[in-house]
Amino acid sequence: MKIDPATAIRQHLFAKGYSSIASIAAAVGASEPRVRRDLLTLEAEGQILRTHGGGADCRNFGR
Repeated sequence: MKIDPATAIRQHLFAKGYSSIASIAAAVGASEPRVRRDLLTLEAEGQILRTHGGGADCRNFGR
């Protein structure tokens, strides 16, 4: 069963801590625009923290 890109992005960030958009896109097999959209959604849900050029696991920033 294939997982959706947002879930894959969240799992990638939880494993890595921080990644650039290009690195996330390559790791999860999604386009960079898709990664940007999913990062917005995941941040709005409080699951990750968007950073300049990427995203991070918000647990690393005390949220």
